Amino acid sequence: MPEFDPTTIAMVALGLAAGGLVKGVTGLGLPIVALPILTTVMEVPAAISVMLVSMLLTNVVQAWRTGRVMWAVRRFWTLALGVAVGTIIGGNLSAQLESRWLYSIVAGCMLAFAGLGFSRFEPRVPETSRVWLSPMVGLSAGVLGGMSTMFGPPFVIYMAALRVPKEEFVASISMFMLVGSVCLGGTYSALGLLGEQAWLASFLAFVPALIGLQLGAWVRDRIDQERFRKVVYLALILLSLNLLRRAFF
Repeated sequence: MPEFDPTTIAMVALGLAAGGLVKGVTGLGLPIVALPILTTVMEVPAAISVMLVSMLLTNVVQAWRTGRVMWAVRRFWTLALGVAVGTIIGGNLSAQLESRWLYSIVAGCMLAFAGLGFSRFEPRVPETSRVWLSPMVGLSAGVLGGMSTMFGPPFVIYMAALRVPKEEFVASISMFMLVGSVCLGGTYSALGLLGEQAWLASFLAFVPALIGLQLGAWVRDRIDQERFRKVVYLALILLSLNLLRRAFF
C-alpha cells in the first residue's frame, strides 16, 4: 500500500466522491471514474484495493433500492457464475502484469466505453441466444473487471442488447458488480494484497463515495442527464489518454 500523505488522501477522496457522484446520476461508473484519478498517486493494484469496499457497498445500496434482485438472479445466474470465475482469473493476472500493461488495459476500457456512449451503438441479441451467451459475457467481463475493476462496459452492452427494462437493468448490473467485487476482494486477500491497512483505507474511502452517491441521486432529478453524460464521457477520454501517456512515456 502507498503512504497516505495529505496529497494521496485528497486524491482518494476526490476520486471516490467523483465516482460516487457519477454512479448516483447514471447507475454505474464508480471505478471507471475513480480508478484513473487514484492511479495518479498509486499503482493500479493499490487503487483497486482502496475502491473495493466502495464498489461492494454502493452496489448493495443500489441493488436493494430496485427490489428486483431475485428477478436478476433467476434470469442471469449463469452470467453471475461466469463473473465469479472470470474475476478470480483477472485478479490473479492484475497482480502479475506490469503497471504499463494495466494502465493500457484500463485506458482501453475507458476509451471503448466512452466511444460507445458517444456513438449510441445499439446492438441486438435475440432472447434465444441468452442461454449460451450469458456465461461467456460473464466470464469475459469478470476477467476484465478482475484486472481493472471495470466490469460495467460488457454488462451495459449486453443488457442493452437484450432490451432489459430500466429497473431490471439496474438490479442486474448491481448484482453482477456485487459478485465481481466480492470475488475480487477474496482474490486480493488470498494474494496478500489486502492487509489491515488496505481494508481500513478501503472502508474509510467509502465515506466520500457514499457522499458522492447521495449527491448524484439528488443531482439526477435536477439536471439534463444527456449533457451530463457527454461531459462524463469526455472526461473519461481525457483521463484515459493520460493513462496511456503514463504507460508508454
